[in-house]
Amino acid sequence: MAVERDDVSITPKGDTKLKEGDELVIMISQRRFSQDLARIEKIINGS
Repeated sequence: MAVERDDVSITPKGDTKLKEGDELVIMISQRRFSQDLARIEKIINGS
């Protein structure tokens, strides 16, 4: 996982706070894609 902020790649270390405009880069295993994607969408949508 990485956070792209202002053309800089940040590797989160546990205390990283997301800011407006940040982009998340998440690597997901192809065989678990649908399962992991559903979890990620729940986190993003706050459900």
